[in-house]
Amino acid sequence: MTKKTSLLSKVYLALALFFTIAGTVVRFNLMQSYDVANGFYTNDTLHKVFAYTLAAIVILLAAVSYIYIKEEKCSKLPKEGVLVKGASLLSGCALGGFIVYVFAKAVIPSLGGIDGFDIATLAFCAVAMLYYFTLDKKAPFRSLLCAASAIVLLTFILALYFDRGVSFVNHSVMLCFAAAIFSALTFTAEANFPLGRAAYHRYIAYAPSAIILSFAISIPDIVFCIEHRLAPLTDIYYDVILLVFGLYHLARLAEIAFYKEEK
Repeated sequence: MTKKTSLLSKVYLALALFFTIAGTVVRFNLMQSYDVANGFYTNDTLHKVFAYTLAAIVILLAAVSYIYIKEEKCSKLPKEGVLVKGASLLSGCALGGFIVYVFAKAVIPSLGGIDGFDIATLAFCAVAMLYYFTLDKKAPFRSLLCAASAIVLLTFILALYFDRGVSFVNHSVMLCFAAAIFSALTFTAEANFPLGRAAYHRYIAYAPSAIILSFAISIPDIVFCIEHRLAPLTDIYYDVILLVFGLYHLARLAEIAFYKEEK
């Protein structure tokens, strides 16, 4: 990694952190005017500011990532450090928790029961867990395990899309779709890592937007659910998984930013 790309990585991380905090704070304030029944924000002005700002952030980060991709000369992958290992353990436990949660829904009627999407998500969670609990291994098969996290997010999208109790124009759902899509793209980029490819290009391009969107949707939703005992996304565990994945991407982005290639 050259000095220029090392500096760009740190700038990229700083931008991601700044916009993550800013986006989360703005949406937290936006949730104070959230109409749960219809899925709309009654503060239309703040909602427009939030929407246009998110769009501007994604464009800005895309421009910065283009510069990085053009200049990046790293030939080796960084070894996973404490941050990534801790976030990996947390992600694996969160996916295992979802499996337990689905079984609980199956036996406790008050939790709403399960459907086909729950079963599909459970299956891919079981596969994805293996990726986070085998972090020190560099076997090619782990690229498929990494991709399983992307499929878990896809099942979330499909579950919400086909949920008749959720409006297609629910703003929280739309933001969840965006967060899940960017996070899934980031995981597909990361799937190159177990293959030994120093493919930071796509990961650097997707990770910051995935982090910003994941935090902006999950933290305000979780706080709202605790205060009102009602989940904007119908299932609070979707927010939990998005938050944990956002933390994981943040940890990996931080270690890439401060990685010094050995000569």
